[in-house]
Amino acid sequence: MASPTAASQIKSVFQTVLTAEYFGPASSVCSHLTAKGVAEWTSYPGNGHTCIQAFDLLRHDLTHRIAGDENSGYSTRQWRSVVHEIVSTLTVSVHGESGTAVGQSGIPGETALVDINGHWTFNSPPPIVSS
Repeated sequence: MASPTAASQIKSVFQTVLTAEYFGPASSVCSHLTAKGVAEWTSYPGNGHTCIQAFDLLRHDLTHRIAGDENSGYSTRQWRSVVHEIVSTLTVSVHGESGTAVGQSGIPGETALVDINGHWTFNSPPPIVSS
């Protein structure tokens, strides 16, 4: 079980990153990723070669309706609601300087984080809403 401080810090990072995925800027997402997290995220087909390219593609999907993708085209209000729901239902586990977080029903999936000099950072791609 995570300490209350570590759990609240991890939830805060989740909220910051998920909010920035929709509203920007890219630096608010990319600065919360380790080099490993960036490498994994940009290795996905079609995500571009840089964190900013991957961010731009994700933001486009979140803000524009894509036929056949129910996780696209959110309104501002809808996205704020999604972020609130995910952050409020996160289950956080911390073991020393590494942690994991997973949301209700497995969304946004299990996400790995590491504590780097007192700052929790994603050691995997950023949390992404998908079903």
